[in-house]
Amino acid sequence: PRLAKLAPGLQATLRIALSKTLSQTLHTRNLGSQAFQLTQALHSYFAVGNATQVGIEGITSLPYQDKLRGMATDVQRTAFALDVACDRIYHHPSPDESAQPGHRYALVDPAWQRRIVINTRGSQSVVVWNPGSEGARRIADLPDDGWQDFVCIEAANAGPDVIALAPGAEHSLEQTLSVIV
Repeated sequence: PRLAKLAPGLQATLRIALSKTLSQTLHTRNLGSQAFQLTQALHSYFAVGNATQVGIEGITSLPYQDKLRGMATDVQRTAFALDVACDRIYHHPSPDESAQPGHRYALVDPAWQRRIVINTRGSQSVVVWNPGSEGARRIADLPDDGWQDFVCIEAANAGPDVIALAPGAEHSLEQTLSVIV
């Protein structure tokens, strides 16, 4: 495990396990005497055959905030399709306080004939990002056409989905990835 010091009083540990699946757990502890508001994401970049052809299961009917439209809110009413660029925070309804929320998504990549299943726990949001053609031109270490080669799907607690860590409290953000061909 890797141990990191963050803000005063916070401690984070990242555990990665690789077998037939890839599991990641980001465990955060508040060792301080003050409450802390925590946002977090596991930034997963998935190589794909063609970003404009992928689908994402598990987000239909979810409300989201669109960062490219000034955090405007909307609901994903149809199947996901990337047409230009995307930077959205999708939110699940709040669970009861004793539950560790768990969600399942699937990245469907028809060009490479596979599905990547993403199971999350301790995550109330999912971020979907791709800079699109114009955005890629503004990123120095990304080829202009490189945006077509990946999609980010990030297990997160972002936007209004903040984790309140009281003194002594802990939180784990987990995701397990598996590929189905």
